[in-house]
Amino acid sequence: MAQWQELQGLDAASLERLHQLYSGAALPMEARQCLAAWIEDQNW
Repeated sequence: MAQWQELQGLDAASLERLHQLYSGAALPMEARQCLAAWIEDQNW
């Protein structure tokens, strides 16, 4: 979950860009936040 926590510490402009990237994604930011620990533990 370290990567997700780092993203949450971005400045406002960067967070807005992050929200824009996830707004139309197949995996919405809210789902990504809930699954962050599991996703980051996977060996993709």
